[in-house]
Amino acid sequence: MNSFLVLYNSRKQIILLFLSILEFIFWVFSSYFNVYKYALIGAIYELLALPMLLGIIVLGILNILELISKKPFAKKILSVISIALLIIIFILLN
Repeated sequence: MNSFLVLYNSRKQIILLFLSILEFIFWVFSSYFNVYKYALIGAIYELLALPMLLGIIVLGILNILELISKKPFAKKILSVISIALLIIIFILLN
């Protein structure tokens, strides 16, 4: 039952990675699909867009703080993946 994620990474890193993946899915979905085609999806997008933008900034700060903590680099790989996803989101938003 002990997987790589649980053995070598903290619970906080796993949560940050999960939230970064959710952010990534939201922005990829909104970039490649017409969210205003249906009124309900457009309204949900409008309600979530600003909190998701704030989430990008907060997740970026938390991941950077986790990255500069005094752990060996092997235990920081999930933070690196999360930061890479957030950088991809920034590129998609432009």
